[in-house]
Amino acid sequence: MSQEKVDKRKYEKQHRKEIEKKNKIKRNVSVVAIIVVLLAIIATPFGYSIYKSNQKDKESQALYQDFLEQLATYSATDTEDASEDDSDTEDTSEDNTDTTDAE
Repeated sequence: MSQEKVDKRKYEKQHRKEIEKKNKIKRNVSVVAIIVVLLAIIATPFGYSIYKSNQKDKESQALYQDFLEQLATYSATDTEDASEDDSDTEDTSEDNTDTTDAE
């Protein structure tokens, strides 16, 4: 063997623990990176579907609120019409009593 190879093997033998530690760190970092990428790939469609369903819920909730507002407006209009009809009836009854008193 050439002197270069001998020196390299000697260095590797002396620093084996540090070299193994660095290799473990590199391996762990690459595993974590792969897991993160896979989770991102898997979670993206689920997140998008949840987002879409949430948007549909917001739209339906907005439609429901509009319906309730229209219903309240309709009810208020009916109440006003009914009170106007009642006041007209009361006015005519008062007019009748006035004419009865005049006789």
